[in-house]
Amino acid sequence: MSLFRSAILVAAMLGLSASSALAERLDLPGRSYGGKVRAGPGLNHSQIGSTRLNDRIILLERSVRMDGYDWFLIEMPNGRTGFQWGGLMCADGEETGILTICGSQQDAELSGLRPRQQQPQPSGAPESDVAYSCNEGIPLNVRYRNEGRDFVAYVSHDSYPEVRLVQIPSGSGVQFQSGRNWMGGKGGEVSINFGGIEDTCYALN
Repeated sequence: MSLFRSAILVAAMLGLSASSALAERLDLPGRSYGGKVRAGPGLNHSQIGSTRLNDRIILLERSVRMDGYDWFLIEMPNGRTGFQWGGLMCADGEETGILTICGSQQDAELSGLRPRQQQPQPSGAPESDVAYSCNEGIPLNVRYRNEGRDFVAYVSHDSYPEVRLVQIPSGSGVQFQSGRNWMGGKGGEVSINFGGIEDTCYALN
């Protein structure tokens, strides 16, 4: 292989690595208000599909910003992926670069769905600190707090840094989520999923 072709190949590989590093992985459930899905993050990219009002989507990765909102790589109900502008969607948890949170009053006005009802709070909340014991005795510490209109949980599991989760609608018990991090449960038992790491924990008396 010539030196020139080798240089081109290395540059291409470096460019690919840089693009991958800049992409922020989310895997966050959400809902679209309908609109075009494009081959890339911007109006200059061709349309490859579309969503309808209230189609469920998964926000896979965050991309560039436009007019105050980010473009996101999404997975559509049919399993195909493409890019859609964040001003056309809501997310099930707190997230920047999108129009609103699913279940909010603004979402209800745009979607025609009922706004999220205030969920019952876990035993000992609000403004409480609860210690849990998980599998193999791993500690889970949760600080439940009211912050304006949101009920949030600050969660630290084992040696992982503390994360902030926001309460989301739940058919049973309570659930908190932010990005790929999730916690939910009833009474003194909670389950967690932190970036694919799952555990079950029990409140200490």
